[in-house]
Parts: sequence; C-alpha cells; structure tokens
Amino acid sequence: MNKEISNLGWSQQQRFHFMERQLLWGRRLTLSMVQEAFDISRNQASRDIKMYRLLAPDNVPAYNPADQCYRPSRSFSPLFAVTEPHELLSIISNQEQYTVELDAVAVLARPILEGVLPAVLTALEYKSSFEAIYASASNPIGTKRTLVPSAIVYVDNRLHLRAWCSERNEYRDFVLSRILTVPKILRDQPKLPIDKKWETWIDIDLIPNPKLSIDGKRLIAREYQLDKLGPVKVRAALVHYFLQGNFLPNSKEQLEQAEKSPWSYPLLVRNWPDIEALTFNEKTK
Repeated sequence: MNKEISNLGWSQQQRFHFMERQLLWGRRLTLSMVQEAFDISRNQASRDIKMYRLLAPDNVPAYNPADQCYRPSRSFSPLFAVTEPHELLSIISNQEQYTVELDAVAVLARPILEGVLPAVLTALEYKSSFEAIYASASNPIGTKRTLVPSAIVYVDNRLHLRAWCSERNEYRDFVLSRILTVPKILRDQPKLPIDKKWETWIDIDLIPNPKLSIDGKRLIAREYQLDKLGPVKVRAALVHYFLQGNFLPNSKEQLEQAEKSPWSYPLLVRNWPDIEALTFNEKTK
C-alpha cells in the first residue's frame, strides 16, 4: 500500500474499498450507490469519487452521461485488494448493482435464537458463566449446560463458541444455533485452567497429493500457491475445522480415499502424524 493510501482515514479507505469492489465486480458505480451504502450526502459521495479518481486516475474515466454511471477503465487495477472471490458476495444480492453475469451457490443458514449472541458476548466481556439449554447429536432435545465462554469462532456457515463446560469439566466447542434458550448470565468470574489447545499453534504443511500425475501436482501447487504459502499456522483447537473447511482429509478413511482417488483430495497435509490426534470424527458436544 503506497503512502497516499496509508495516510487515508479508516472510513475513507472503507468507502474507496466499496467503490473499487463495485467497479470491479459490478462494472458500474453511481453517486447513489455510495450515498446509500454509507448514509452520506450526495456532495460527500461526489467528493469521494473525485478524490478516488485523483488517487487512481487510470482506473476510472470521466463520467459518461450516456451510461449515467462511472465505469472501470480497461486498465483498471484495484488498490484496495478487492479481487478475492468472497468480495463477489457483497454485491450479488442486489441485481441492480451489476451488469455482468454473476451467481453464487446458496449457503444454508443456521439461525441463532434471538438474544443468545448478545448474552454470550456479555458473558465473554465480563468473564462470567451462563446457564442455557443446549442440544446436541447425543441429546437433540437439549439439556442444561453451565458454560464459561472464552472465544467465538466462525466455521463455514456457523458460529462456534469455545467455552469451559462445567458438566464435562473441560474446554469444548458449542454451536451457537444449538443453544435453545437465552443464556442466564451468572454473577461469577470463575478461575479456569489455561485452554492449552486454544493457546497452542500448530504448523500445517500442505503438499499436492503424491498420487497425482506430475502435471496434476504442478496444477495444485500453482492453484494454491504452495511455493509462497509455507506452513499454515492454526490453533490446535481449530485444526479439525481447518481441515473440514478446506476439503482436506481429516480421517484415516479419507486418507485412504485420497490414495485411491487422488483428485477427490488433491491437497494433503504433509505432517499428518503431528495433527492426527487433534482431529475428531462425529464427536458430539
């Protein structure tokens, strides 16, 4: 990031990021888009676009009345890192904001009971325990749990709570959408042991599946930029979720499948023995 950009305020950078994302994925930008996104005046939106065009003069030609919008130049080159695929999701829900063919596969939502998240965050802030009914695979009706939350983790399409479980006397993971009652926060601040799995970081080395052809291994190495990636640092408590979320084998059965059908798992963990004990299969909470 050049000096001019680093000197911009956070809110200004956010507005420029939005404009670039819209220009890249939506292929058009209007004053009203900036106004509505940030609840600012038309004059402020106009000044922002003018300032961006001064910052990156080759990215956006002058306003074309025939188009009734700004469009990216043929040499458009983002300054605010908007080329990651997830950026697409920010505009795809509004068909009026894009002109090229875009779509996404739906991710099923797992709604959290109203009132659960604010209560959990309050308990986190004050390091308090709470009581709630929690459902699991082993007890789908639910049972009362006394938990002391320590962290919230986003995993795929759900939020997990890392917490000390008084019933099991250990740190465990809980899916927030499976909390069936609004937590009752207790007026205590229990002293807990260190969560060793949370505090411990593991290096995960990734390699192309050795069973692939030479060209296949080159393709995977290039696709994942393995020459630049290096070991991926993951909390020991999150290793299994990392494997699941990145479609990496997380069991002996899946490793056997990777050997029989290498393209089913083209990317493997080189140091599997180091992380095998941190995986779990159908472990109920």
